[in-house]
Amino acid sequence: MFEYEISLESKTADQLSEEITRINERLFKTNPSSPIYKQLLSMRALAEQAYTERLVMQQNKHFDDSPIEIGYAESTEEELAHNGNELLLAVVNSYVKNPEPRK
Repeated sequence: MFEYEISLESKTADQLSEEITRINERLFKTNPSSPIYKQLLSMRALAEQAYTERLVMQQNKHFDDSPIEIGYAESTEEELAHNGNELLLAVVNSYVKNPEPRK
């Protein structure tokens, strides 16, 4: 089955369409209880997937693959200028001014 997938990669969309038609004709002639029927179904699914991929590639062929320029964002970093004592005093003062009730 892997060899079949590789063979599908080299086919054009028209060739894949013919392949799907050929598989469908064989499916109509095959007994659904036969083991080959399930294999034909999986082959048809692979061929349809490859065909869909070819069509999407053809439709999107005109798109440019270059990156889109969306602009620049400016940013500034600001750090607080403080030392350890100032931070400690701010924390202590916040507790002294607004003491929490003890339990």
